[in-house]
Amino acid sequence: MLLSLPSILATTQPAFSQCTFQKFRGNAMWCTPCGGSALVVVLDGVPPFSYTWSTGETTYSISDLCPGTYGVTITDSLGCVMIDSVIIELMGTPMTISPTASAASCSTCCDVCIDLNLSGGCVPFSISIDPWDPFGMPCTYCPFQKYVITVLDACGCTVTDSITADSVAVGMGLADGLMQGIVVHLYPNPATTHLNITAPADATITIHNLQGQQLLTTEETSISVNHLSPGLYLLQACGEWGCATGKFIKQ
Repeated sequence: MLLSLPSILATTQPAFSQCTFQKFRGNAMWCTPCGGSALVVVLDGVPPFSYTWSTGETTYSISDLCPGTYGVTITDSLGCVMIDSVIIELMGTPMTISPTASAASCSTCCDVCIDLNLSGGCVPFSISIDPWDPFGMPCTYCPFQKYVITVLDACGCTVTDSITADSVAVGMGLADGLMQGIVVHLYPNPATTHLNITAPADATITIHNLQGQQLLTTEETSISVNHLSPGLYLLQACGEWGCATGKFIKQ
């Protein structure tokens, strides 16, 4: 990709001829570090022109350039020689996102906040989250929903990641006379072979299908789900602190 950055004009004026040219560069981007390009355009001179780059190429443009300096010599048919160089720079730094999601206030409350924790790249950024949030707010996402996040930066580079809001803040229990919120986490969600539950030590876990049939009761925090058919299931964690109900997907 050739970017029309501000041109640099170089001029040579031998006694028998005048020839000038302009040079353009397309800098390399952090996601394509050897994707730079250089081009020279003769403004005054007598064709045909010959081109010799320090890379050995003999065309008026070269591409697939890593950051560095590239010399070029241009000669017209009368022997007018123009010599200069093009500097290719690396734009931006590697971009990363590490999305996190807050706990929903209930299993059906779409008040989850998603934080991208974005670093690097080239500003400004274009961010898309699928499924799309019609409200365009950071705290209107739903629990137990997988969101695919794509960030496009000004260098034309993209990164993609996903997150499932898989925790719900639940029943207020008494601890040392103070009201405290308990958070239960389910992961991975969707699950394939095992489902892990982060909950208070006294939690009893039950799993139901969508018809309300109880399929399993346990106090284990790592549950085999191999015996479950693919689909959506309800999980309830209960203890002296109250109960939390959530959903998970078995793949």
